[in-house]
Amino acid sequence: MIGIVSDTHDNLEAVREFAPELNEFGVDVLLHAGDYIAPFTLPELARVECEEFIGVFGNNDGERDFLREKAEELGFEIVGEVFTGEVLGLKVAMVHGVHEEVVEAFAASGEYDLVVYGHTHEPDVRKVGDTLVVNPGEACGYVTGERSVAVLDPDKLEVEIIKF
Repeated sequence: MIGIVSDTHDNLEAVREFAPELNEFGVDVLLHAGDYIAPFTLPELARVECEEFIGVFGNNDGERDFLREKAEELGFEIVGEVFTGEVLGLKVAMVHGVHEEVVEAFAASGEYDLVVYGHTHEPDVRKVGDTLVVNPGEACGYVTGERSVAVLDPDKLEVEIIKF
């Protein structure tokens, strides 16, 4: 299973709430589409018991060098602005989503099974051709008042938005 999170915005209470939920699903990989904000959020994300953590930076992530350093200490990987690669057999592209046209270009390219983004703070699950596009919404709950993350079954390409 793939856990998908975005926009934690330093809300440690929210991370403490969703981590057990993701653990119940047996998440193997956690994808984070950015806006952690501060490095102290990362140890809380380590509560998600997964084999691999892959993240990208968001527009509000200012301490990028320190975020990367802390991520490496925890065995996480924050790759930069864009991730493209294979995750549990799926070809994945992930960006924070500041530029909607980039998200749409990845989706329309047909090169990816999954495109992950955040930034809008609104959940979005849809297909563009054969590509699944997922925004888990905001984990922090600051903008919409609703906290959410997503879980993806990579074999069935089925997504569940989890509100907590």
